[in-house]
Amino acid sequence: MITLYPDQVDEIICKQLRLFVKDMEENLDMIEAGRGDEILTIFHSDPVQEIAYIQDHIESAKMMIKWYGDPV
Repeated sequence: MITLYPDQVDEIICKQLRLFVKDMEENLDMIEAGRGDEILTIFHSDPVQEIAYIQDHIESAKMMIKWYGDPV
């Protein structure tokens, strides 16, 4: 069994959230550049709706990172 301190768990969560934000921002950039056909649709087949959902998820992840006390 592995034992982790709460700070270690927080850092792991924040690192994963930062990776998620980076990935979502890359997807958002591709859709906005008209290259949405090069990625798998995540939330909605309509690009306008997809952008809105991605932006919402990015903001939510950033809010969670701030909640953990890490800079975004």
